[in-house]
Amino acid sequence: MNSSELPLEFNSKTDPSRFILVFTMGKVGSKTIMHTLGQHNICLHDVHLLAKDSEGVIKGLPSDSEVIADNHKRSYEVAQMLEATSGKVKWRVVTSFRDPVAVIISSFFQHLKDYTGDIAVEAIADHLKKEIVEYDASKYFRSSWFQDQMKTSFKIDIFEQTFDKDKGYSIYSSENADILLFKLEKFNECFQQAFFDFIGLEVHNIACSNIGEQKDYKEIYKNVLNIISFPEDAVEKIYNETNARFFYTEQEINHFKIKWCGKVFEQYKLINHGKSELLNNNIRNAQNIFETAIKIYPIVDCYSQIGQIFLENHFYEQACQYLFYALKLDSLHNNAVMNCTRLLIRLSKIEDAELILGTYIIRNKHDNDARDLWNVLKAIKMGQKPSNCLQTLDQRLTTL
Repeated sequence: MNSSELPLEFNSKTDPSRFILVFTMGKVGSKTIMHTLGQHNICLHDVHLLAKDSEGVIKGLPSDSEVIADNHKRSYEVAQMLEATSGKVKWRVVTSFRDPVAVIISSFFQHLKDYTGDIAVEAIADHLKKEIVEYDASKYFRSSWFQDQMKTSFKIDIFEQTFDKDKGYSIYSSENADILLFKLEKFNECFQQAFFDFIGLEVHNIACSNIGEQKDYKEIYKNVLNIISFPEDAVEKIYNETNARFFYTEQEINHFKIKWCGKVFEQYKLINHGKSELLNNNIRNAQNIFETAIKIYPIVDCYSQIGQIFLENHFYEQACQYLFYALKLDSLHNNAVMNCTRLLIRLSKIEDAELILGTYIIRNKHDNDARDLWNVLKAIKMGQKPSNCLQTLDQRLTTL
């Protein structure tokens, strides 16, 4: 391949083997991915649309003319490169998926200035509820983005592959691209290992960007999220029609339902009530309240959180019950693994602790908190007093 074969000057910006294309449907963390990789002087391109028939999609987007014009220009240039390099070079592509209900909400706030309705918090919540209830996959370009854009551009049908729901990322290869696919909710946990597996790059820090809680509308955004509640059947329909179950476990989808159907606050209040009863040494009452909280939605986060409460208050038998059930649901759940390891150290079951934490570290090699905890286990095995190690351990885990 030489410069005459490319539509632009041939350099690190126009040779697909020398840059990374961040190619996403939008509102799924592309800016965070860009800025995280950008810390390492990697040449990057960021586009949302490449397929030749994308003109109708672009015209249907909100009227932020400056942003749309810039995106359109970059998409056109990258599409030219893709056509010019067809069959000559493999592209390196990073893409992502995100809870589709969160995407709808995030997209609304991204274009808040186009909204002409009442900007009172309750009114916006009602508007979003209407949007969720009236959701129509056939009119929502993101619902078919992987088919219309990724498959068309890079000759791979993601949904004919498998996705590692536990790791939170998978790497695919087609005739013209190597593709790293994240689910955004796991990005913080897996980005280091994922980028190392993909291009051998050691990335140590996330550079978060384009986050709703940090935008000019952050107060409205936060207040709307605090009161929002959608009908469960409408939310279920969205998860069924956006291929969400390809990326998420049933536990994760149940967690989303709690969040969006107004049940998270109810569960949160019950867990806090149970904690208060436990502090007053009313163990039976506390357990009854915790079981009621679990019945709202029996997700791994709930079991892990309750187990941690028992652990921190030195009720080890009950902590075992909840933490081990959390691991049964998800053996790689970060909070459950870390707290279960703490618990087993306190019970002097060092080999069991090594087994649980070691299994986790094999899949999450770059989790620094887990590796610190592994070093504590090694110190205990080498003869250091568990009491001294536990003090160090507690100091390291105070932020969990």
